[in-house]
Amino acid sequence: MKRFQYLFYLLLLTFLGCGENFFEQVVEVDLPDHEPALAVTANFSDVDTTLVVYVSNSVGVLEPDQPVIVEDATVEFFKNGQLLYDFDYNANGLYGVVSIEPLGSDQANYELKVSAPDFNQVSSTQSMPQPVPIIDAVFEEDGAVTPDGERAHGISVTFIDPGGAENYYSISALARVIDSGFEYTQMVYLESFNPIIEEGEEILVFSDATFDGREITLNFYTYDDYPDDLESLELDINLISISDDRYYFEKSLNIFNNSNGNPFVEPVVVHNNIENGHGIFTTESRSLFVLKII
Repeated sequence: MKRFQYLFYLLLLTFLGCGENFFEQVVEVDLPDHEPALAVTANFSDVDTTLVVYVSNSVGVLEPDQPVIVEDATVEFFKNGQLLYDFDYNANGLYGVVSIEPLGSDQANYELKVSAPDFNQVSSTQSMPQPVPIIDAVFEEDGAVTPDGERAHGISVTFIDPGGAENYYSISALARVIDSGFEYTQMVYLESFNPIIEEGEEILVFSDATFDGREITLNFYTYDDYPDDLESLELDINLISISDDRYYFEKSLNIFNNSNGNPFVEPVVVHNNIENGHGIFTTESRSLFVLKII
């Protein structure tokens, strides 16, 4: 027993003698030099008449500088290989164009090209997803029970998924209210405990992997409440067909933001589809169902 105690104290003194860094390991990694590139963000909908593109530059992961907006870029937008729009610079890194007609949901391939002095040209291509009509939507006051066992308003949405292709969706709701002659709109915050519904950065996204080509009803709940004496209350339910790039970008961005600053998680790479640069260009088409409540 005394011999064991002697060995224990000898090992303890050995650990203490190694200093406070005994359990620390420093690995030096030589990071390659960062070459600044254009960073582009754009999301176009089939109902848009105003198209906006944000352009800045990239910075290295260890560089103290913040991305800088690019004010002298050339932004071109092509449809089926033909130049559709040249974008004008507005302010704060935003380039825009206003059209009389919405972009539309016809089968077309779109390409976004951005160039600027001292940068390589970047580009990205997208096809417009086809809108999927909502067959029915139902609102039920206090008709849902949340995972915490609380009562909430229930909203169900029914549609038929086009078969034979991978389809990706988002869903949103907007309340249009008339109260004492004053009309206003506000976002409706939807939640769901259906496992196929996933969180994006600010939207809910899901794929048709489990219901390809079939009719499906998805259930949501919301805590948003409204007075009973309103003159009118309607919910605009939007089923949004999104590109696969938008789906993967939203999921990866949400995971990145949730893990930011956590030393116990693996690094998260945010989805990028800008060739020779950084950022995201996506397209979406919308199907509207107006649900009258009052």
